[in-house]
Amino acid sequence: MIDPGPPGTFRLAPSILAADFGELAARVHEIDAETDWLHVDVMDGHFVPNVSIGPPVVRSLRPYSTRFFDCHLMMTEPGRYLEAFKKAGADGCTVHVEVGGTKSLIEDARALSTGRTVPRRHRLAAADDRVPRFRRPNLHG
Repeated sequence: MIDPGPPGTFRLAPSILAADFGELAARVHEIDAETDWLHVDVMDGHFVPNVSIGPPVVRSLRPYSTRFFDCHLMMTEPGRYLEAFKKAGADGCTVHVEVGGTKSLIEDARALSTGRTVPRRHRLAAADDRVPRFRRPNLHG
């Protein structure tokens, strides 16, 4: 597993969702030296209407980057996939409090050095000791 670095430190984490998927491995390799993390937006078609990347894509990209893989799970049941993302090479996963069961999700995900996404209106609900990510889920991650 790749060390995410000290908490609270600025990280450059470009999203592969913006890449040309026909050349995804080449683009990931190209930016590897220029970035701190690689952000992987995962959408299940339920939590947000789009469908995107899953564990097989993370597994196929792992050889092309030495960076921390931060997988943003915009899914209705992210807990079902934590182990698959870990085995695929994810270093961390981010989940949304709106899916419920946040405390148990954080406990299940600790082995991945995970954070979690918290909407702005729920800032006080952040109970994890890691820095929560403040954003709203949308079609673009």
